[in-house]
Amino acid sequence: MPPPPAPECGTPGWTLTAAALYLKSYVADSDTEGNWDWGFRGSLEYERPDGLFARVAGFWWRGDQEPDNSKDDFDLDTEVTIYDIDFLVGDTFCPTESTSLELSAGLRYGKVKADPDDYDDFDSGEYKFDGWGPTFQLRGRRTLTDRIALYADLQQSFLFGEAEEDFAAFDDRVELAEQKIIRRSSSRESDTMASISEIRGGIEFLWNWNAIRNAYLRLGAEGQYWWLDDVEVGLVGATAEVGFTF
Repeated sequence: MPPPPAPECGTPGWTLTAAALYLKSYVADSDTEGNWDWGFRGSLEYERPDGLFARVAGFWWRGDQEPDNSKDDFDLDTEVTIYDIDFLVGDTFCPTESTSLELSAGLRYGKVKADPDDYDDFDSGEYKFDGWGPTFQLRGRRTLTDRIALYADLQQSFLFGEAEEDFAAFDDRVELAEQKIIRRSSSRESDTMASISEIRGGIEFLWNWNAIRNAYLRLGAEGQYWWLDDVEVGLVGATAEVGFTF
């Protein structure tokens, strides 16, 4: 007699998710203070009944860094943009009936751009980095009831790419119609590695509706830390995510 079929572990089928994030940024060794700004994340995943899955996920966030005038009257207002896209494959394990773990690895493309809104009395300019590299993710989920669960995600990525920094300088402080003339002086490019650490977790509310299975709403917190040669950016805040399997 053949053995009975193994019970499903995870959520076989196609899963679509969308999340809104409200994050505040921090820049190390800077006298600027980040505002609270919105970001977004989405993913599409296919999982087999045996737990193997493939996932594509994207993230985007844009925020402003404003000068702390009490410290320095010559800081720049800077717009920071971060986005990435992940291509992951992994497997799902269920140590117990109420606990599931996902292990996955793949490739990430990421980009960071810091763009000053205006120039003041010193040389400064735009900073850009983009690159590819490996990414590793661990996800855990613990069911409390048939409608409530807890979740936690950890992810670490290493990107290898090129950083470019532009410099600007005043040309004799000439003023025409109350507008300052600025001369772009030079730019610098260098090979750079970026390290990105992410952690998120919270509570999950589940329901089913007709053909939609395992629909959920997640409310939680998230933190990210982007480390590059000359730029260290931290993001922290709240997230709300919806998802369903079909």
